[in-house]
Amino acid sequence: MRELDKRRHGWIVLRLSSLLVALMAWTFALATQAANPQPSALPQVQIVSVAEGDDPAWAQPEFDDRAWAQQHWQQLDPQGRLLWMRARIALSPEARAAARPLAIQVAALAAYEVYWNGQRIGASGVPGASAAEEQPGLMDSQFYLPPALLREHNVLALRLSSHHARRRLATPMHWLALAEYALLDASLLRHHTPTLAAAGALLLGAVYFAALFLFGPRERSSLLLCLLSMAVLSQLVLEVWRSLWPYAYPLHILRLEAVLLAAAASGVLLAAYAADRYAPRLRLWLPGLSAALMLAAAAWMPGFDGKTALAILIGLSAVVIAAAVGIHARRSGAWVTAALSLGFILLLSYRPFGFVDRDYYLAAGGFVLYLFVQQVLALRRTQRARAEAELRSARLELELLKRQIQPHFLLNSLTALSEWVETDPATGVRMIEALAGELRALASISGRPRVRLAEELELCRQHLAVMSYRQDCRFELECSGVNPDQLLPPAVLHCLVENALTHNPKARDLCLRLIGERRGDDCVLRLYSPHAQGPLANSMTAADTSARGRGHAYVRARLQEAFGADWAFSSEREGEHWVDTLQLPGCTDARTDR
Repeated sequence: MRELDKRRHGWIVLRLSSLLVALMAWTFALATQAANPQPSALPQVQIVSVAEGDDPAWAQPEFDDRAWAQQHWQQLDPQGRLLWMRARIALSPEARAAARPLAIQVAALAAYEVYWNGQRIGASGVPGASAAEEQPGLMDSQFYLPPALLREHNVLALRLSSHHARRRLATPMHWLALAEYALLDASLLRHHTPTLAAAGALLLGAVYFAALFLFGPRERSSLLLCLLSMAVLSQLVLEVWRSLWPYAYPLHILRLEAVLLAAAASGVLLAAYAADRYAPRLRLWLPGLSAALMLAAAAWMPGFDGKTALAILIGLSAVVIAAAVGIHARRSGAWVTAALSLGFILLLSYRPFGFVDRDYYLAAGGFVLYLFVQQVLALRRTQRARAEAELRSARLELELLKRQIQPHFLLNSLTALSEWVETDPATGVRMIEALAGELRALASISGRPRVRLAEELELCRQHLAVMSYRQDCRFELECSGVNPDQLLPPAVLHCLVENALTHNPKARDLCLRLIGERRGDDCVLRLYSPHAQGPLANSMTAADTSARGRGHAYVRARLQEAFGADWAFSSEREGEHWVDTLQLPGCTDARTDR
């Protein structure tokens, strides 16, 4: 049945993963088609003439600018100064007669005025020779070109300054183009529509995993996925902010810093989740190393796009490392996670800046959906295991009660009690008190997964007292080297003590010895009980396998429930004694087990 469940789970993961990959590929195709419209037939600005200073005559088309510096418009740098830029643009009769109006589109960390054939057609802010004279402009603007100003030979002039940026950038000019007036908002909308669709998946993941962590089992992986979804969603909102909500250029660097911080946070959280899921031993080391590498990359890379791309690359590489460890450990989903991460790394390497601007969010949305499915399946397995553990615990508690309230135990105890009441009422009263003490101690610990050793020893002594009155002899338990605050499952020692009495039916004045010692961080308890001697020795030894086996099964089940795999138990004969050895984790905080 378990093998069938594993096959069914693997089949579900494979089908869902294939569906997600196909969905992401389809979304990528739509995004590429939407973000790459038909190339424009309009001439584009390339090489421009540049001069520092300020003269209104420089806007006129007849001005001779042959002495000015020649450079590509992307090399324009108005940071800390006031300069002019001039470009000559030739328009065909078809372009001048186009039905759609034309515009000049500008994206720059600057305040600027735009002139076409000597006429001022617009401005963004007020350029000036100093910060006091300048009023910052918008980061992105477009300016309508009246048809009356269009000629065969045209001159575009920009007056620019930039005095309010938080820090210098290598390329403060982001865009300069002649385009159809209506295409700016439409192209931005086409560019970000698939990205906004991915935002829905990220928001859904953040809300779901937050609710799961707050109102369900507080799994670390659920918290990490919630924080990861929020980090990527924050980065997406910061990226889309520029296109949908215009802002002044001084905020641009602050926005870039926030994008970099969100990318670094998502990379570290992705590494933490992957380590938590596939490589628990790297849970602290892998996110820490990722964060250190991101800090080094932020100091080394010159541009914000490069810093952000490298932060994403480091996070994906950490996922590949964790998934590789998971593949070696045969953890479910590790192969698919490694394949997806390597695919994203290839996309990032092929077109790093395009991937960071848009494709990253599509990939992140799909990846979060995949992790969403993986986490839901993992939570279902955890819930199933927890339900089985609770059922096993309930069965163990019932077994614990049955061991002491079974009919022959009560019948034999009551028979002995009636004899003491007739022959020695005072001893009968003490036996009643001992029996009540044992049942009271048993009731106080039966519903708890772990108890203090002192409580367990009290239960054992009460049981030995009851058995002493029943057999009219002395049964004792001597202890040395034990820690009374050591935690262990309830009635484990009690079961071993009961076994010792059961397998020594003819013993008189029996003394059991419990010896404790430290072994590293573990606590070792050894219970010595005399082995049956004389004619009964062989028969009792033959019965050990079956009779002791039932009690030992209870002991092992309780240890497994309380400590997982972090315990050891053995029972063997040493000379004239039978020795039961418990090796337990050295935990002594009993407050969490009440």
